[in-house]
Amino acid sequence: MLKLKGFSRRCPHFGAHEATLLFYLTKINKTYQFRLRIPSDLLPHFQQREIRRTLRTTRYREAKTLLHKFTAETERIFTLIRSNTLPDDVLQKIIDTYLNASITLFERQRNREPIVADPRRQRRVQDGDDLLSQVIESDEGFDLYQEMIDNDIAKSKRFLGRRKGQEVPQVVRAADMFIKKFNLNLGNDSPEYAKLCNELLKAKIKADTVNNEHLNGNYDTDYDVERRNRKQSKSLKELIGLYEKDKMDTWSDPSRLQSTHRQILHIIGDIPLDTIDRQASIKFRDALKEYPAKLTEKDMLTPWRELSKKRTGRLSEGSQHFILTEFSTLMNYGKEHELGVKGSPASGLVGKKEDIQRVKVRTPYTAEELQRMIAVLARVDREKEPETFWLPLLFTYTGARANEACMLRCADIEQRGDVWVICFRNRKEFHQKTKNGKDRQAPIHHDLVGLGFLKYVEAQKASGKDRLFENLVLYRGKWNVYYGKDFNRTFKRKFLTGYSEKQLTEKDLHTFRTTMISWFVQRKDLATVPNISILQSIIGHFEKSDLSTILGFIQDAQLTITGYGQGYGKEHEQNELLQLLDYGLDLSPLLSSCLY
Repeated sequence: MLKLKGFSRRCPHFGAHEATLLFYLTKINKTYQFRLRIPSDLLPHFQQREIRRTLRTTRYREAKTLLHKFTAETERIFTLIRSNTLPDDVLQKIIDTYLNASITLFERQRNREPIVADPRRQRRVQDGDDLLSQVIESDEGFDLYQEMIDNDIAKSKRFLGRRKGQEVPQVVRAADMFIKKFNLNLGNDSPEYAKLCNELLKAKIKADTVNNEHLNGNYDTDYDVERRNRKQSKSLKELIGLYEKDKMDTWSDPSRLQSTHRQILHIIGDIPLDTIDRQASIKFRDALKEYPAKLTEKDMLTPWRELSKKRTGRLSEGSQHFILTEFSTLMNYGKEHELGVKGSPASGLVGKKEDIQRVKVRTPYTAEELQRMIAVLARVDREKEPETFWLPLLFTYTGARANEACMLRCADIEQRGDVWVICFRNRKEFHQKTKNGKDRQAPIHHDLVGLGFLKYVEAQKASGKDRLFENLVLYRGKWNVYYGKDFNRTFKRKFLTGYSEKQLTEKDLHTFRTTMISWFVQRKDLATVPNISILQSIIGHFEKSDLSTILGFIQDAQLTITGYGQGYGKEHEQNELLQLLDYGLDLSPLLSSCLY
């Protein structure tokens, strides 16, 4: 049974089954009421989104008894409706199979070719119904040709436009065989069964029309042209295979993209690319809203619509946007390489990410909060956990992004003239990636030097270490994932004691970056256009959340910051500005525990 959120009234005196039933019970003006939200897959069968029924009682025990009756009845109704459901994708496959088989087999019979579903039965089949049974019941014949037999063309002409599908014996036999083949549970008196028969009759009429054209020697009908084009078109699975082979070496997180491709295939199926039009793309976008979250490879062996009935979790808007973006990329790749994609089916399908994902509000760390962090760092064993000690300080004095600091190698710490700098490089071979793929540098603040950072680097080099923080593990192309989780779950809670969950959410690793930017912007003597440009060359590309921090300055200066230089060769200008950074912190607790 589906649970209706917001109407739980669990009681310790009742069992688990009874407690679950209470999800459907609510109380309005002292009178109990049965209320149930209609599942999304059944909404087309109802005129409202939920079922409401007053139980006409103010006594709880009596309401609970009536509740069992109503829940059982609604479950029976839902099961009855679902048993007579014909999914659109299955219906389309049936119609395509019937149409293609009717035309293909008519041509073979006309040319006196033997139609054999079983290679061991080398005989000509004269009876159309017998032939139909062979091909439908044979997996080999069904998968190879996707054939549905109806060789009695002359009989079908008598029914064109005059009778309904359920009154045509051949169509009824075809419908029954397809129901058996696809394990459909459609009653003969159900609307879905009538719909299937009528659609089959339309396909039969189209097949007869094409066959008549073939009898007259015309093999350039719309059907024939489409079939010839389809033979040249790749399937969606083939497109994904070619795309992954061509592009996978450039991906920082191949596993995520491969998982996304499996999700796309799971929803759309392995269909020819020339059948993916604008309407199919829109249906795919709508399907993502109902697609279950956190599916395993084993789950994907089951049709996703069945899973959506059993699972309550759905993809987030951010995940939907990512999958749509990758789908659009696949379509563009297929069109560019002439693999069968027609037009631009995914054009405009993906909205702007900022329209879907709100900018996270981050409140800069105060001097008091940073000082409390210093007290926590003083208790860290920097020999066993160097990343726990040094990374918060690097974030504080460089404004680096989380992964940029975590990915550093010992070779990235260089001396240029009399200035020591940290080089943030985009190097695929070392799994290093910067924003927009640009390299940049940041001078090392004198506070870091005084705490022994350069000595730590030299010690790492002397011991033959390549990476600056060797305890960090690469996960999906990033070095900061596990460290970030540890920071949010454990470390920041040690110095942000007494904070609410909402306040803690506003403070994360990126907040250090916001803190550094805010410090410079708030200093009126330093907040000039040249200095902000130098600052940008140090911290890199401004994200939207960064721009919100300096929005007032940009508006006052009538300045639009859209890019930055690599900063190489400007280390003295950068160093002069960065050394002015002073949070007013007492670092003596860290100096007393210095190892170097």
